[in-house]
Amino acid sequence: MTEASAAVNDFAFDVLGMKQLILNSALENKASQRIKETSGAEIIEVSDQPYNAGTLPSARWRLTAEAWAANRGRVQRSDNES
Repeated sequence: MTEASAAVNDFAFDVLGMKQLILNSALENKASQRIKETSGAEIIEVSDQPYNAGTLPSARWRLTAEAWAANRGRVQRSDNES
């Protein structure tokens, strides 16, 4: 999943020229949170959100182009270590 996330981030920032991505994940989804943290994203909001499994605490994240550029190498190393 880290490799797919890196490909999406590269496309969004390098090809589309986006300045930031807003991402969501359930707080209990620790794997998703680790990918976001390693990518350089920061939590900007925590609230309850509807999911197929019901309403769950959820984090909204912001990943900027600058943060991604600074952390891109960490994502590659993290992916290769698994």
